[in-house]
Amino acid sequence: MNDLSREELKGRVRSVSSKTFEISGDTNNYVQGKLTKEEFQLFNENGNFLEDSESDTNKTDDQHIDFKKTYVYDTNGNLDEMILFMNGFFFEKTKFSYDKKGNKIEEFIKGIDSKTIVKNTFDENNDMILKEELNSYLSKKLPTKYTYNEKGFLVEELYGYPSKPKRTAVVYDDRGLLIEYTDYEIREGIQDEIVFKESYKYDIYGRMFQVDIYCNEYGESEYGFDTITSYQVKDLLDENKNWIRRVFSGDRVEIRDIEYYS
Repeated sequence: MNDLSREELKGRVRSVSSKTFEISGDTNNYVQGKLTKEEFQLFNENGNFLEDSESDTNKTDDQHIDFKKTYVYDTNGNLDEMILFMNGFFFEKTKFSYDKKGNKIEEFIKGIDSKTIVKNTFDENNDMILKEELNSYLSKKLPTKYTYNEKGFLVEELYGYPSKPKRTAVVYDDRGLLIEYTDYEIREGIQDEIVFKESYKYDIYGRMFQVDIYCNEYGESEYGFDTITSYQVKDLLDENKNWIRRVFSGDRVEIRDIEYYS
């Protein structure tokens, strides 16, 4: 699976430029407001990232984030190096190692003042089933375990610090479309607690038309509260069935300019 597939993009995509605007109104009649985010993705002819960047347009916000990732590949087409820049400055560089099957078995991450080694284990289908991370801030390895369905789709991820483990469950429909994404806090001896959940609905053409979001703001805190949000969604597709405009009722519109290799 290449990066285009992970991004659910079809065809020989070269680049995707995206802008997000605030809106008021429904999916058919809305007033477009200020620009809130810009994104850019550049792919090589094998469908893998050459560049991936995102910028919030509110530069005065303390939570403002600009990031940019650049990617370099070896002669076999394997990702050799990734460099991450945050707010215009170098943040970290990752080097990758592979086994004879081309599986990414090790990542060495060098930050400004930290080092991290990640070791990956794969099953007979070349699906990653275990990631073990050890960095300069941890006294022992932090494991993440992955489970897949018969079609090779990721359906569960177990991760988190040993004192507070978490899991993510993912559900797809018969068409392979993502319909549910749920984060849980694992609570020993009692039922796991949902802390975040997104559900998606699609029409017969595979176009998303509704998103429902549940969020437990403070997890197990006695002062926590739940929020439930529902958006009507309307997509405009191009000739390759990639969406180029996605409207979330009363919230935002995302507009994409997609360039293809000839």
